[in-house]
Parts: sequence; structure tokens; C-alpha cells
Amino acid sequence: MPKPLFDTFAFELQKKAPLNQIAAIELLGHIASSMRNGEELPPHVTDYLASALEAAATEHDGMSAMRALAKALHLVMPQRRRSADWHDVGIGVQRLLEGGWIARHVPDDGEGWRMEYIADDAAPKMSLTRAAEDIAGFFEIDAATARRYYEEYKKAKDAHDSIE
Repeated sequence: MPKPLFDTFAFELQKKAPLNQIAAIELLGHIASSMRNGEELPPHVTDYLASALEAAATEHDGMSAMRALAKALHLVMPQRRRSADWHDVGIGVQRLLEGGWIARHVPDDGEGWRMEYIADDAAPKMSLTRAAEDIAGFFEIDAATARRYYEEYKKAKDAHDSIE
């Protein structure tokens, strides 16, 4: 009997995708690569794609179908309250811009997760776009919001520094 298909990498991305656009995009790239290589897709991946296509197929016009497809593929973030503080996001983006830092999630002593920045001389400087995208994934916000929060942080920091 053949072994049932399961793609651990795709499964992990699927778990992250509802709150992380970068994971959703990475998942689509992974699926496309698997398809181009002639690999058989596991049931959890085909269900994901079929559900998204069905969501689009139930709409009556192109724009609604496009929105439904994007929502089902987690390419748009659901409406929810603010999940990150502009100051925390700003510090994260700044550190990645400077280089020499790696950001990662670590378990919090209380509940949930917190950001930790590890000094690493080999970590390269990042562009603002890349830094905002990376930090957005950690804080579960979109990249545009991370960039806006960074701009708020930068204004506050510049105002503070001008006082000294």
C-alpha cells in the first residue's frame, strides 16, 4: 500500500497563512514549484486550493470572485484589532535595517510569544521593504502597517534625539 502523502512544510505554512500574508505567499510558491516538478499534491494542499477555487466560483462578478479567492488563499488580512505596538514594530524594523541582528519568536514566560533580537555580525542589512515584511510576519500585521509603524517610531525617535 502506498504511503499517504503529507507535506510538512506546506502544512506548517498553511497553519501560519491565515494571519501571515508572507506565509500564504510562500505556500503558493511552494505549491506552484511542486506542481511544475510534477509532484503529486497531498490531500491537505488540494483541499486548500479547491476550497479557494470554490469560494471564487460562487461569486457573480469578477471583482467579487477575485476578493473571495484572495481571502480564501489568505492573501488579504482579516479585519481585526491592532495586534502590535508601533514602538515595538519600529524597533524591530530599525534593527533589521541596521544589520547585525536576527529577530525570532521565543516563548513568553506568561502566555504567548515575544520578540527576541540576537546579535549576529553575519546578519546583513535589509532594505526597508524586506525589514517591514519580516517584522510584519512576526507581529501578524501587514507589511504596509509595519512600514507605517516604523515611520511613527522614526518620527518619535528623531524628536527625542533632537531634544538631547
